[in-house]
Amino acid sequence: MHPWLYLIIGVTAGAAAFGVVLAIALAKRKTKPAPIPEERVKRILALLGGPENIKKASSEGGRAAFTLADLKKADLEGVKALGATGVFVAGTTVKALFPFDVKNLVARFQGKD
Repeated sequence: MHPWLYLIIGVTAGAAAFGVVLAIALAKRKTKPAPIPEERVKRILALLGGPENIKKASSEGGRAAFTLADLKKADLEGVKALGATGVFVAGTTVKALFPFDVKNLVARFQGKD
């Protein structure tokens, strides 16, 4: 076989493999997280000390960030029990990583300062 034929076959196979990997990555990226049930929203808000304890809320991808008036009112272990895979505290800000769409949870407190 001619040496150029090996080069053409190699480049074609590499491009095909790259296309498959790219298609898989884009398909996973388009997957949206599951919506959060309303009763779970209410329970999480109660565990954070209620709506009056939340000064500010924002979403960062799958993570929700809440600035609390009083951190002592929050039950962080209870938040973990409701599905948070990670709860982080920095000062009075609680960040929780949830396996569902946090926009519904955070939307109630957007712009609240």
